[in-house]
Amino acid sequence: MARSVVLKGGPRCERCRQAHRWCVCDGSGPVHTPVALEVLQHSNEVHKPTSTGGLLLREVAGARQRVYCRGEALVPSAWQLPDRELWFLHPNGVTVDSLPAPEALQVVLLDASWSQARLLERECDGVGRRVALPMTGESRYWLRTQNGEGRFSTAEAFLFLLRLLGLNQEADLLSVRFERHVYAGLRARGKLDEARRYVETSSHPQVFDGFGK
Repeated sequence: MARSVVLKGGPRCERCRQAHRWCVCDGSGPVHTPVALEVLQHSNEVHKPTSTGGLLLREVAGARQRVYCRGEALVPSAWQLPDRELWFLHPNGVTVDSLPAPEALQVVLLDASWSQARLLERECDGVGRRVALPMTGESRYWLRTQNGEGRFSTAEAFLFLLRLLGLNQEADLLSVRFERHVYAGLRARGKLDEARRYVETSSHPQVFDGFGK
């Protein structure tokens, strides 16, 4: 069985927090999207290499980080940008019949465990329009259990939104980086069999060629 570099410890990339062998920063440039993105992270997620909210903050141009620390009051109503419709994405939201133009949309995404997300949901009560996206299929986020059908990671929620808005080129770029992120995490944990299956079931397995050599 391969040794986990997570358990072994050692130096990590300061940007992606992965062990240097599995750093996912090489060759990545910002993904530009007209949607204004806010990532509300629980403080426990900020330094985790598995965080897909962290992935969005690294990869999406202009994405803004909001960090929640227990005991600190949030003022999310002050975040709203002028001339933007503010959406708070959450499975308990409403479905929408019409979509705003991407350049007129601002989105808040939660980055937390499912139990932490319930706390953040309460903190964001009354923020913007609470919207549930029509997300189907199985999650590709194999680093954590999603605890039920229809549950997806933070980055996957944003990918669904981009495709819903017709921003397929941006979604394709970000999807590749998301899959490399997950694959690197599996390899860093020494989960070779899962990593192999992940590549075999990927829509773009070519992006893994030579990765980590």
